[in-house]
Amino acid sequence: MVEPLQLHRLTNRTLWRISQLQRDPSAESWAAEVERIVFEGAAASHFRDPGSAFLVADASGTIVGAGLHYAHETMQFVQYIAAVFVDPRHRRRGLGGALMQAVIDDALVRSGRPYVAWVVHPLNTAMLMTSRRLATEIGVDQPTGYLQFAFPD
Repeated sequence: MVEPLQLHRLTNRTLWRISQLQRDPSAESWAAEVERIVFEGAAASHFRDPGSAFLVADASGTIVGAGLHYAHETMQFVQYIAAVFVDPRHRRRGLGGALMQAVIDDALVRSGRPYVAWVVHPLNTAMLMTSRRLATEIGVDQPTGYLQFAFPD
């Protein structure tokens, strides 16, 4: 059984957790990825959707990843998952699937939109397996070759 995850919306109060990661030598390899998700998300027009980026903690409060979803710019009924990341030290424990499900649930509830969509690089086998378990593969993004997924089908 996978432990429950806690989603911490990024606010002035929770942003300090990123600086904690920067000072943690054991997180050095993935703290930059969390920063990219959070700050690129904020910079790429998500200011109108400020609750979309969040840190993810396990039951003990340890930050194990980050996620980002936002309103799709051209499809008015779609909430788009832009990034999901799990600390490599916490992989292979089912957290990726639990995190993805938490992001999907959060995207549906918070956005009020009926669909959630995302793309996956064709060589990211772990995320492809997770995505195929949770959603329907709907096609291939022609410019990038990424596989497209939607929930619900």
